[in-house]
Amino acid sequence: MQPIRWESKTLYLLDQTALPTVTREIICRDPLQAAQAIRSMQVRGAPAIGVTAAFGMALAALSLTPEILAQEVEERMRETALILQSARPTAVNLAWAVQRMLRVAEAMHFSPQTIGTAMEEESIRIMEEDVATNRMIGQHGSTLIDKWDCVLTYCNTGSLATAGYGTALGVIRAAHDSGKEYPLWHAKRGLSCKERGSPPTS
Repeated sequence: MQPIRWESKTLYLLDQTALPTVTREIICRDPLQAAQAIRSMQVRGAPAIGVTAAFGMALAALSLTPEILAQEVEERMRETALILQSARPTAVNLAWAVQRMLRVAEAMHFSPQTIGTAMEEESIRIMEEDVATNRMIGQHGSTLIDKWDCVLTYCNTGSLATAGYGTALGVIRAAHDSGKEYPLWHAKRGLSCKERGSPPTS
């Protein structure tokens, strides 16, 4: 399942409130829909929220028409930024992504002719950077885990909480890909997490 997709200037989000029984996507064609997805917890996990907000800013920029004055463009973009940030005020990644997108708009001097393409490219870049960063976290973190170690994660850390790979669970994912195994059966069998070695026979 891909939590976030950007196709044909449209944002597709996996509706996490419907999981695990139903798999459906939310289609966002304007920033208000993106903000609502964040507010309603349909998007969860700090990285995923940040990427969604970046695309929300891009959607606002892409909706502008060429004849709009730069001053009005600036007003609209700053208003969109406030709407997105208010959707989850405590989400650090959200505010960071929105401010980064605003800096791109400022660099374009809020020109309606160039801002849409520039902000679309920046939001895609943010999404790709998130996946790349997660993979690096996984590669470095996996070296700290020994075979049969128990790992405890906190909050949303899997691929659904990011643009597609995972943070803390990305470490476990990378370790698994490298051939390490984990005692996932411990919790089911009531065994201590300190117990290591070969898995018990049934």
